[in-house]
Amino acid sequence: MPVNENHEIPEAGASTAVGTRNETTDAGSETGAHQQDEAHLPSPEKSSAGTSDSGEKRTANRKERPVKLCLHVMGDGVFCQIAALSGRPYCYRHLRLRGQQMRMARAIAQRQPYQVVLPPLDDMQAVQAALAHVAAALSAGLLERRHAGLLLYTLQQASGNLRFLARTQAQAQAQSAGAPLLPPSVGDSGESSGPQRVVQEYPEFEAEFGLPSGLDLTVPPQVAFPPPEKDPWAGQPTPQPRSMNRWTKEEIEAEELVDRRSQMSEESYNKQITKVNGKIERKVTAELRKEREAEWEAEAARRNAREEEKAQRWRSMDAAQQRAYWEGVQDAHETAERDRRQEAARARKPPAKVGGEAATAGMDRVAENEAAK
Repeated sequence: MPVNENHEIPEAGASTAVGTRNETTDAGSETGAHQQDEAHLPSPEKSSAGTSDSGEKRTANRKERPVKLCLHVMGDGVFCQIAALSGRPYCYRHLRLRGQQMRMARAIAQRQPYQVVLPPLDDMQAVQAALAHVAAALSAGLLERRHAGLLLYTLQQASGNLRFLARTQAQAQAQSAGAPLLPPSVGDSGESSGPQRVVQEYPEFEAEFGLPSGLDLTVPPQVAFPPPEKDPWAGQPTPQPRSMNRWTKEEIEAEELVDRRSQMSEESYNKQITKVNGKIERKVTAELRKEREAEWEAEAARRNAREEEKAQRWRSMDAAQQRAYWEGVQDAHETAERDRRQEAARARKPPAKVGGEAATAGMDRVAENEAAK
């Protein structure tokens, strides 16, 4: 007959029941079934475990104290059923998730660069947590697309390796037990049926994630670290610096002559304004000359750099390479000279008559025949 087994998982250091698991097994023999009935059947006085309104699990046994559960809400609206860490409102996995969210909110609020720190990828839970971290940082604009692509490729490789190792281990265990080989899909979960040690405290949490001590983790990250106010100039083109108009003494002198023109004779005004305009023209010419000289100097520097590069390349050659180089240069000069002479010869040669002498003789005979008729 099938036997229902109720296993209560006590908290470390106490007899608190954390959860109840129902398993159904087929008794292989009367002795095994009798031992399971004596070891695991619950007493009639105990009742199933329940959950209080404050999120704490409790049992009907008065000697057992309640255990505080994680406050994280899953995607389907159900609270996480794992015990919270000592002095923390979340379990280990969701506490790290909260710390990452707080770090991202603080980076956005303080406009600081954000660095994605991946956990050790030793199981599929760590790979899934790292994948959620990368996706959140990318959607928040804290991660470049190229960097995110490299991280996602790394997570893909890690998940493939973990699946391969899990299948290999499951097949090795099946062979050692004399059972048939497991299919490739078996063993991907990586879960262990034996007792496991769990983390009870996380005292270095704030230091690891760079968060202030005493921060209320139940507050949303955008409330704990409000984003900065939107910059009104964000997205606007950067204004270009305005060129400064510098006045010269000749321009001031010409302006005064224009103001006093009504008080001067036409001849005196023309003479003085021509003199001032000459000064201005000479100054402008000198400025243009300086600009041209700067361009010439830059061009000379570029050509000298090319010549220096050629000289260094020549010095790096051995005797055979230098001889081959000069032979190639001479061949190029001879080819260019031969092409030039052929072009000159074609230019001096008169154009040939259309049809040649035979065509001319034929036309003469046609003309004689026409005259005879």
